[in-house]
Amino acid sequence: MNLYKREIYIRFREADPAGILFCGNITNLLHDSFEDFIAFIGVPWNEYFSCQDYHFPVHHLDVKFLNPFFPGEKYNVEISVREIREHSFQLGYRFLSLNNQIHAEAASVHVSLKSSLKLKNTEKTPIPSFLRNPLQKYFEATRSSAIIS
Repeated sequence: MNLYKREIYIRFREADPAGILFCGNITNLLHDSFEDFIAFIGVPWNEYFSCQDYHFPVHHLDVKFLNPFFPGEKYNVEISVREIREHSFQLGYRFLSLNNQIHAEAASVHVSLKSSLKLKNTEKTPIPSFLRNPLQKYFEATRSSAIIS
């Protein structure tokens, strides 16, 4: 399995001519890439995003802006699985220009929650196999090219 890579295009509404990518827009680009990544590793979209029994919210998000993002330019987003724990997993992201200059690095930690609609309550739960197995397979297959920051 190859390292997940997605090409994105920065629109004028996302960054200004000085190369300032508005902070909230990086979150949208991360999430769009994450949704595609989930499908790439073989997890059905509905199982992840519409599952009534489990939820996987972002617990922590860290972004480092390293170089400007210019509107009208294309960039690649690479995603690696950095860590898989019992109740959470961490992904690493790199935003690269087409000549491989790093423009931003990010990390997201997602926690696995068991949901009970009757109790209107959530609690940490081990990552279910429908997600853990594809994450583990991707982690093992791409370990040599993992993104570490």
